[in-house]
Amino acid sequence: MLIPDPIFQPLREFIDSRTGLHFEKRQDLERAVAQAAGRLGFGNAAECANWLISTPQGPQTIAILAEHLTVGETYFFRDGRLFEALEKKVLPGYAARGNSIRIWSAGCCTGEEAYSLAILTHRMGIPAQILASDIHAGFLEKAKLGVYGEWSFRECPAWVREGYFTRKNKGYRIDERIAERVNFFLHNLATDPCPAGVDLVFCRNVMMYFSERNAKLLAEKLGSAMAEDGLLVVSPVEASDHLFEGFLRMEIEGALFYGKKPIAPPVLFEKDPVMAEPGKMQEEVPDPARMAMRFADRGELEEAEKWCRMALASDGMDARMHYLLSRVLHEKHEFAREEEELEKVLYLLPDFIPAHVALGYLRKNDGRNPDGCFSSALALLSRLSRDSVLPDSGGMSAGRMAEMVRVARG
Repeated sequence: MLIPDPIFQPLREFIDSRTGLHFEKRQDLERAVAQAAGRLGFGNAAECANWLISTPQGPQTIAILAEHLTVGETYFFRDGRLFEALEKKVLPGYAARGNSIRIWSAGCCTGEEAYSLAILTHRMGIPAQILASDIHAGFLEKAKLGVYGEWSFRECPAWVREGYFTRKNKGYRIDERIAERVNFFLHNLATDPCPAGVDLVFCRNVMMYFSERNAKLLAEKLGSAMAEDGLLVVSPVEASDHLFEGFLRMEIEGALFYGKKPIAPPVLFEKDPVMAEPGKMQEEVPDPARMAMRFADRGELEEAEKWCRMALASDGMDARMHYLLSRVLHEKHEFAREEEELEKVLYLLPDFIPAHVALGYLRKNDGRNPDGCFSSALALLSRLSRDSVLPDSGGMSAGRMAEMVRVARG
């Protein structure tokens, strides 16, 4: 026994709340903490475990710990049936809108999935913005390097390696045309805010390592990240009507997807207003607020910000438009300006729960104390029934939001 009984259960709860990961086998968790102990400055697992549960821990410690808690193993174009469905039906449907497709590989490991998506969209001539995140900093470094061995190509077509890689010593380096389509970033699925307006969310072989409670919370978060006609992809072993009860299960070309609503390729979005011909009728003037929401939902951030500011120029007291602008600025990594907008929201609407939560996450990620924001959010949530749906939260219930805040608060 590497970690004494009085410490072990609090340690398991700490790991569960801060990473989402659940360990059924004691020896697996003990082994991981023992491996992390040296990097964290401790001589053994027990000392390290005691420090973890008795001292406030920041994101850097969690990132180091995660490198020993997670094991990654993947390859290019994993699940051929899925990629056939993407090529034949799903991607052409989104491409018909005429704007860039927004894709997120959540729990991207060493990058093979994200690069596979970049290769496929490039080959099809489809503009795409591909986000790829993981809690394991080492995985991300390897992904950014973009050099892979033979084993990573074990089930993909020959044209992939021949057309998109060059020989590098004993491995193969990804083509720069593909690398520049992918944005890798460190992200904790259990505690960090998710990107917004995502058309395709891939989160394969992640939830199987979560407790049922954390898996359901993650499903809610991923749902809130999806655009209204977005699709979620998980691995077949993670597919569960219970876990994804708030989603619509669908089969496309034999591959499983979860969506918020049915898609009807090739038209996925309402068409923009048609301009009237001179002399026939007065030209319709687009509503700035509606246009801002439309572009934000598509992930077209510059256009979304432009229309947000146009809407606010005519009504600077619109708290929800300030909130939408804050989410756009968050996606652009303009965190100081995001904070300004969130503070405006709370000045105008002190009871606006999503703004309290977003401001708490922002301050926590910046190394500041988020307790005031999270406490305010929990106090407001306590007045609501667990099943009530919060406005401007992507359909999340008050109960789910409260659980997310408690996890983030630690």
